[in-house]
Amino acid sequence: MYIRYIVIVYLIEVSYRNEQERKRLDYVLEKYRDSTMGLEGYAFKVFDDRYNEVASEIMRKFPQEIVKVYKVEEVEFKEEVYSLKATFSFSKGISEVKSFVDYLIAKNKGIYLGKFSGEEYEIYTRKGLVRLTVNLSQEGKVTLKLEMKGPKDAVDRVFQEISKELEIFGGER
Repeated sequence: MYIRYIVIVYLIEVSYRNEQERKRLDYVLEKYRDSTMGLEGYAFKVFDDRYNEVASEIMRKFPQEIVKVYKVEEVEFKEEVYSLKATFSFSKGISEVKSFVDYLIAKNKGIYLGKFSGEEYEIYTRKGLVRLTVNLSQEGKVTLKLEMKGPKDAVDRVFQEISKELEIFGGER
């Protein structure tokens, strides 16, 4: 009697944007080194319309025992995103509040992404990546609206740290 095991292997492609993200990826792979491994030899993608042509030529030019071919299809994987919104009002001037918010973002190593529905930043924590949107306005008092999205633990940590400092600075929720 033979028992046949089928092992499913996933190929994960990460197009990191900078050296910092590459190091984060190295850390994750090191953490799961018993379940992950780098590719051996030369790996590349071939699109369906040219697969037979490319595979056939490779098989003619290399010994078959050194060539492995895998059929890969994209897997839809969505991590649950937690969202938290908060509004603070200040009796101070808008430039003073803006400077303090900039300080808090820099302190948390926020990376400026641009101005979309507000000024957007990414803040990396050990619990995950948080996307922070900041809107400042003034109608009498200065109003600061924050929106954070990401893994719940990461959002909670960033929110607690920033809101605590904003309240010390004089912000009211």
